[in-house]
Amino acid sequence: MTQVRLDDFSLLYKALRNKKSMLPAKVLRRFKEELYEYTLTANPTGRLRIAEIDDQRVKDDELILTIAKASDVGLRGLVGMKGNDWYRNIVTEDIEFTTDEIIHNAFAILLKQNSYQLPVFKYLSEAKETHEECERYASGRKFEDFVNATIVKQRKYLGHYSSPQAIWNGEKGNVGKALRMITYLPERQMNVDELEIILRELFEEDSMVLEHLDNGAKSYLRKIILMYDYLKWGKIKEPLD
Repeated sequence: MTQVRLDDFSLLYKALRNKKSMLPAKVLRRFKEELYEYTLTANPTGRLRIAEIDDQRVKDDELILTIAKASDVGLRGLVGMKGNDWYRNIVTEDIEFTTDEIIHNAFAILLKQNSYQLPVFKYLSEAKETHEECERYASGRKFEDFVNATIVKQRKYLGHYSSPQAIWNGEKGNVGKALRMITYLPERQMNVDELEIILRELFEEDSMVLEHLDNGAKSYLRKIILMYDYLKWGKIKEPLD
């Protein structure tokens, strides 16, 4: 180690002032890891993207930062999209990517991660491009696909309830029970407008309700979103007389 003795430390300070500070490589690597992890796991938004500086798909005010090889191009914020994000967006429409970007970047991955159950009809109804895999998945789906034998057996416990809103008004003090009972309703009693009101109320009170419910209640809420998505955007409407 070199030792320097000075009678006037201002000489040292002046020399240091002219030297630009540099980040050690390990600090830069750590920063890259932290940013990359945030980009992959935080809730996706239209302003959270990684792209080349001249990528035309990203507007100036949307480009945050890139620490990557020039070949690593793309809308990577959607890679971290979770199943709950996909379901929530059916109701809240709070993901700022386009429908085509969502389907293209997230559908195949999330379908496998979510037991091959995703609401897709809203997304397909708004898509401007062709998405063959998603369209094949949607083809031929019907309301009965969301109903299992257990649900059919439990319908006898509906009592006097015959609509989603009636169940919600009478049972929402126990959200899990209310959601469970709504899934028992047969298709002819599923009023899509009432489902929308209930879903919007839930997500307006807590936008992360799918994260906060216990597993049972979350499963019922997801099933209701599947039914709502099918009934509003997927079901072939019968012609009026």
